[in-house]
Amino acid sequence: MAKLLTTENIENVLKIKYRGLYTVNIIFKSKEDAEKLLKCQKFKELEYVYQSIDEVNLSYGVVKDVDLDVEEKEILQQFSCEHEIVGMRRLKRLNSDGTWIDSTVVQLAFKSSTLPSYLFGNG
Repeated sequence: MAKLLTTENIENVLKIKYRGLYTVNIIFKSKEDAEKLLKCQKFKELEYVYQSIDEVNLSYGVVKDVDLDVEEKEILQQFSCEHEIVGMRRLKRLNSDGTWIDSTVVQLAFKSSTLPSYLFGNG
């Protein structure tokens, strides 16, 4: 990947992180540098699928003991803090049969590079 970025004159890459066999995160110095990748003809010819994300400005935290009966929309409405909560997902765990099932732990995404110092719950 680094060689391809270099040959296509895509510069100011701060970090390349391989997330899986077909997934890679590339962090650029600026949004303008990232847009060079989005406009790159070679990447289009190779039929790479890519999207721009603002992950640098997100932080993630977990909340335990959230009832399994509570739906995602309700969970997001129950919590508030000093940062905007932009996402939520319920984590999974393995049961005794080796099957993945929902757990009582949820992960919250905050629109901030740091976790909030507090989290209010009204449920």
